[in-house]
Amino acid sequence: MVVVDYPAQHRRLTPVWAASQLAEDGDALMEQTSADVLLAIERESHDVSFWEELETLTCPALVVRGAGQSAILDEDGLRRYEQSIRHCQTLVLAESGHEVTDDDADRFVRALATFLHELD
Repeated sequence: MVVVDYPAQHRRLTPVWAASQLAEDGDALMEQTSADVLLAIERESHDVSFWEELETLTCPALVVRGAGQSAILDEDGLRRYEQSIRHCQTLVLAESGHEVTDDDADRFVRALATFLHELD
């Protein structure tokens, strides 16, 4: 399992989420998604926590966290992953925000390749 800069929870979307997604330029997925779909996602979203279920995982996990201003997963969340998953490796990319695969792609790909190679 690979987790990239997200806590083990889903948050209810704010009432302006759909409008903000529609206003963003350059996101190909959102440009192909209708306003009705985005509004339905916003309306039907709700808070769900997955933290307790992490303890049941037996698969190895790599949890990657950006340390920049736009990062979503904080240090406490990273520690919760480490404490909850038996076979958990972590990587903090100090120069990255939330978009770790863009901000520090080379280091992310090397860490992912190492993680996957160790599974063999």
